[in-house]
Amino acid sequence: MAGEPGSENRRKAEHAAEAITLAAVAGLAAEALLPGSGAPSWVLPATEIIAGWGGAAVAWSSGKGWFLPGYLATFGSMLGGWTILAEQAGLWTGTALGAWLAGMSVLTPVGLAAVLRRRDKTPELPPAFVPAAIEPDPLELEMRKFERLLAEVLPELKENPVRVVSLEEGASGRVLRLQLPRTGGATITTLRDKARTIEVMLQAQEGAVGFELGDHSGDVIMRVRERDGLAEVAMLTPDLRARTVNEPLILGRQEDGSWLKVLFREMHALVVGTTGSGKSNWINVLIAQLASCNDTIIWMIDMKQGRAGRPWFQAWEDGRAAAPAIDWLATTREEAWLMMEAVLMAATVRSKSGIGGNKIIPSPALPQILLIVDETAIVFGSERGTRFELGEGAHTNTEFIRKEDEVLQTGRSEAVVGVFATQRGTNSMAGSGDSKANLTTRVALKPATLGELQYVIPDVPGFAAKQLKYLCTTPGVGLVAQGASVSGITKFLHHDHIDGQCGKDHARPHCAPGCPVYGTALDTGNIRPSLDPMTATALGESYQNRWHRAFDAGVIRVPLAVLQGGRVAPVGIDDFDEIVSGVPDPEKELHPDRIRYRQFLAGRGAFGATPKVIWEHLEEQGVADGREPQENGSHTVARETLQRWMREDEGEGIVHNPDMGRWKFGPGARRSAA
Repeated sequence: MAGEPGSENRRKAEHAAEAITLAAVAGLAAEALLPGSGAPSWVLPATEIIAGWGGAAVAWSSGKGWFLPGYLATFGSMLGGWTILAEQAGLWTGTALGAWLAGMSVLTPVGLAAVLRRRDKTPELPPAFVPAAIEPDPLELEMRKFERLLAEVLPELKENPVRVVSLEEGASGRVLRLQLPRTGGATITTLRDKARTIEVMLQAQEGAVGFELGDHSGDVIMRVRERDGLAEVAMLTPDLRARTVNEPLILGRQEDGSWLKVLFREMHALVVGTTGSGKSNWINVLIAQLASCNDTIIWMIDMKQGRAGRPWFQAWEDGRAAAPAIDWLATTREEAWLMMEAVLMAATVRSKSGIGGNKIIPSPALPQILLIVDETAIVFGSERGTRFELGEGAHTNTEFIRKEDEVLQTGRSEAVVGVFATQRGTNSMAGSGDSKANLTTRVALKPATLGELQYVIPDVPGFAAKQLKYLCTTPGVGLVAQGASVSGITKFLHHDHIDGQCGKDHARPHCAPGCPVYGTALDTGNIRPSLDPMTATALGESYQNRWHRAFDAGVIRVPLAVLQGGRVAPVGIDDFDEIVSGVPDPEKELHPDRIRYRQFLAGRGAFGATPKVIWEHLEEQGVADGREPQENGSHTVARETLQRWMREDEGEGIVHNPDMGRWKFGPGARRSAA
């Protein structure tokens, strides 16, 4: 075998023996031919001796040992000496023949053996080209180890054992994919019953081994928790932010290291978490993700005086964001009732319009309305908010629950969705049983007991029940269920205020500059959509005047003029009606079309309009009103006049032209400078 000690030298000797054997045969031929050619008698023996010793010298200089040089020198000397003897005694005399036979009997077998050996074997490769021995795959060995372990646990499946088809290393430990035998001898229930035995065999902690179904009943995912994969807190960074509500939103990281993504389009949700469970942070994560979508409007009922919702307005109040992250905030029972009526009216109007066929797909032109209710029990709890408690004239919780039921039953297909957060999943705190039945997305944060968890997710998976201790003691950790699908144990993203420096502290009503909430509200203010004109018109003054009421209630701390759709205008609140009506100066009478164009542009909100679109709107309005054509043949002013008005209004900060000729209402330059 190549690589053995001395094998290289042996091969060289064999090759040399073959060559010299052939040279000896050639010498015999020369002995028969040269005497008749007239050449001197010394030429042939001298050539043979010189060739033998010359070859020996070359072989010796290569440092390959003494055998090959000695072989060459001996063969050359023997052949030359025999030639001289043959010249004197005759070619085939007894003396010459004996010398020939004596020498060749020793040297010729070596040469012949070398020739035969080289012809009968496959040439050996140099050591560098010999393939190395194949090492066993550690992953394959690990998979087979688990197969043997499962075979010990389930000896009845000896003939048709459970197969391990893949093994991956997750954030919390190993994740195996199992293929159950087609005989039906093992099911996921069988494996779950053996989980404790497997934990003992692996010397793992209690609840560390869990099983869940894969793509079908014979496909099972086995998880072995070997470390705390959720110890690290993941922040909601800009690259993780949502873009559209039509795609699932990232909310946290699961035990196996994968991101948890939840769809909030057409999905009503129930969020349950006691004090200290991370519920406030979870709501901030949801608001941040929804505010990053350009096809969603957020309405919020926050009966804790706006503790959760108000900080999201600070960037807007400071004049740095074009629109607030939350489009409407209710902090009183009266405002909450107006909002619930508006939510129901929005679903009704959109349903009657027939837009979208069987359902509406949210878009910037027709955004989804997502209602967030924090501390649901205050207005939707079934055991409080009675007429006796509230007095005459107030809307009771029973009335609120009735509205909730209607919204949950009719709103989903009309892009009207609700998310209800509370401390317990019982009917007394989460609304009626009918309401809970329509809340198909369930979020359980740090449940106190298995019973509390089952109030939120009735069909609690086995792995969650076994890891209940971990769920109960770890803030910011929980489960999410959508229909029959339940996530793995998840550490939700962090996107909360800075402790001791931000708005959730009574002593500090404003957020610190580096607050994640403030930064997100600032980043997303320019992409917030306006409510579509169809829905906004149907809601009327209850929606249009929401910021007037918010200012009166102290929700807005700084007196800002709030325009239709929630745009910012850094002027006094008392000037709002005058600017919208187009009469800031009573002594300066404006053309009616100038007032109409301002009102139209204000209603367009963030989308704005080109001069052509504005002029066509004025023309259509003039025809609809039956106005007589003017000198230019139109029912409104000339386009040149309209463009002059817009340039003048831009100088006064009433409108601005931020991009590509699309005009918007509000002082864009001053807002940017702020």
